[in-house]
Amino acid sequence: MNSVPQPSSRVIRSRIPSDYEILTEYHRHHPWIPGSNQIRPSPELKAIKEDTLREIDQKYRSTTDFILSTVFQFPTIMDRAHNKLFVDGVSDEEADATWSEETLNRLFVSNPSIKPLQFVPNSFPYQLTGGGHHYVMWYSSSRLLKGDDEISHTISRGIKKVLKDAGSSDQDFDFAWYVNPKMTVPQLAHVQVFWVANAAL
Repeated sequence: MNSVPQPSSRVIRSRIPSDYEILTEYHRHHPWIPGSNQIRPSPELKAIKEDTLREIDQKYRSTTDFILSTVFQFPTIMDRAHNKLFVDGVSDEEADATWSEETLNRLFVSNPSIKPLQFVPNSFPYQLTGGGHHYVMWYSSSRLLKGDDEISHTISRGIKKVLKDAGSSDQDFDFAWYVNPKMTVPQLAHVQVFWVANAAL
């Protein structure tokens, strides 16, 4: 495993600590990486997130159902008794058991056309500067987290695809990531990713 790059390193492309003070030092050298001020949401963004989470709670059986539906594109059906959407093939008992690893693995195995990795924009992005982008790399299972180097390689492939899909011929970029110590959806492994295209550096 590669060592964590110093904040003053010219290129990051690696995992970095999630400690606010350390992140602020990275931000001083790389404005596209969030410092404590960028992570702390404004009152407006905080209100938007709270409203969105309330809507999810009203519409879906669980936040995990919401992520599986909107991020991984699992089909949902309506529970007429409770008037809520839930992922087809998972019983209330399995969902109530905090979505065990076994339940999630079975769900993905029975739906082989659904990709187990998803690289998507964060729905509640930090207030990044310096041309930075805030994405999330979602994993169907924590067993796919095979070490920092493998995660960094997967993220690099994800960014290349985003740039290619956007029609950019520039494949030069930098990124940093960390595992959020306070996950909104701990049942599905995911890491916070911050990246910037070379043109913005």
